[in-house]
Amino acid sequence: MARPTKYNEQLATNIIDRLINGESLRAICTCEDMPDKATIFRWLASNSEFCDQYKLAREIQADMLADDLLNIADTP
Repeated sequence: MARPTKYNEQLATNIIDRLINGESLRAICTCEDMPDKATIFRWLASNSEFCDQYKLAREIQADMLADDLLNIADTP
């Protein structure tokens, strides 16, 4: 099965949701039903709505990571 290369809302939403849930872009792109990183970077450059969603997903991901780090630091 060929890896998807054409942007569509369902695929974009799936990528964004997986990022928000803490998955790395590298891990997402290793799945056969996902585009490679270069394709996603092209989408980011050419689709402002996807780019905004991606930025927000990364901010949420960073906040969750910071919360995890604080929890680890505060756990004896």
